[in-house]
Amino acid sequence: MNKSLLGLLILSVSAGVSGCKDPGANAIPVSCQTAAEVAQILSNAGFTWNPQSDEALELTPDTLRVLLLNGNMTLLQGANRVHQAKENLNLARANLLPSINLGILLQSAASPTFLVSSVEFALPFLLPAKWFDMLAKKNLTKAEEMSFLALQLNQYSSLYALYLAIQSDYVAREFLAQDIQDALAVERIVSHSYAIGQATAADLDLARSSVLSAENRQLKLEELLTEEMASLRYSMAICPEVPLTLMEHEIPPSPLETETAFRAAEQVLEKSPESQQLNYLIRAAELERWGKVFGFMGGASVSGVAGSSGNALSNLDPKGSMSLGFGTIIGVSITNRNIEALQLGKRELGSETLKTLDSSLSRMGSIAARIERSARAERLLENVFDSEMRRYSNGETTLLSLTDAQGKLRTLRLETIRGRFDQRLERLNLHRLSRDEDFAKIKGCAGSKKAPEARVDGVDPCDSDFIKRKLGEKVEKQAAAPAA
Repeated sequence: MNKSLLGLLILSVSAGVSGCKDPGANAIPVSCQTAAEVAQILSNAGFTWNPQSDEALELTPDTLRVLLLNGNMTLLQGANRVHQAKENLNLARANLLPSINLGILLQSAASPTFLVSSVEFALPFLLPAKWFDMLAKKNLTKAEEMSFLALQLNQYSSLYALYLAIQSDYVAREFLAQDIQDALAVERIVSHSYAIGQATAADLDLARSSVLSAENRQLKLEELLTEEMASLRYSMAICPEVPLTLMEHEIPPSPLETETAFRAAEQVLEKSPESQQLNYLIRAAELERWGKVFGFMGGASVSGVAGSSGNALSNLDPKGSMSLGFGTIIGVSITNRNIEALQLGKRELGSETLKTLDSSLSRMGSIAARIERSARAERLLENVFDSEMRRYSNGETTLLSLTDAQGKLRTLRLETIRGRFDQRLERLNLHRLSRDEDFAKIKGCAGSKKAPEARVDGVDPCDSDFIKRKLGEKVEKQAAAPAA
């Protein structure tokens, strides 16, 4: 082997090995948004919060949406897929442009001069298959944008549901605190009765165990709230040091609640991003099929070879190539099967949407009745519990009867809280399906062509520099300065 080539190979290998000596350079960073970054994101969207103040950031459905769209890692991955689809479209467009191929001859070694011996102009825009490929990529890009919009809506729906769950758990925490006070009141009465000889030691132990059980239930709820808040922060990529508080929020009724399941499904499917995505995919598959049909046209060009005049451009001839085979027929058949699969997917989406709405609308009536009955039973059991407290103080009933009334009251209160949460959650799902209320403010890539100040929530995840900024890379922006 040539010594110079061997030396170059050794140098390249040593350089590559030396580049692997610092494993810390590729360490996975701990990524979250600080209070200052959160304040800047909210400011860009028209909200105000001062991280230097002692006030916690108040989370509302609007601020949830803004922070989710700016920081959620799943959405950033989705935006990256949109960018990849756009680059594939740009590549398909570039493949339509003509190209030139030059043949060069060295005329003289003593006096190096070069001569163009041949020239060939490739003209891919004359090939129908290239146009069908570009149009298919365009529809695939649109399908990816619809997929990204659906991802945004689903992520926001999940975060919103978690937001409502935390609110419901806050209400449950207040009730459990009251339950502890009730248990302590019972313990005081039993302790007094035990002191005067009207209660047994077993009664006193039972009363004390009831207090401990009530405190244990509250501790479990606190653990759940801690986990839920951590999930909430993760979804928005907010650092643990940022103080958060949740504002009480009611979900308004959905217009779909007054519709039949079939009519509601029709309305939902008209503007469903999943339905639009399937339409784009079917159109792309149809274009790919036509591309295969015209794929027998392999090339189109104009070429020339230098003759006695020495000018390769003086004698240009058009050329084309074709390739026919049975594989084309099989390829078209496979594409037809893909189209059939997508069309079946549309039918499946329609059936699933109808099933979801049928179940949800049926549950809405049942949940409302459940809430009303639980509230009435709760009021009745409150009277029973107060009466049992008085009767036990007077020695007219047993401790087991008193604690039984307390347990039933606790169960009913939790059922009322759960029923209200279920009602909110069902309405949230209906708003997600119909894309109204807070979900109407999510636009996917619709804001990409607008001026920065007109973009939804001050963010455009389909902007080419958006992901770079989130990765911490410096993006240079040139500002047009007026001439002096």
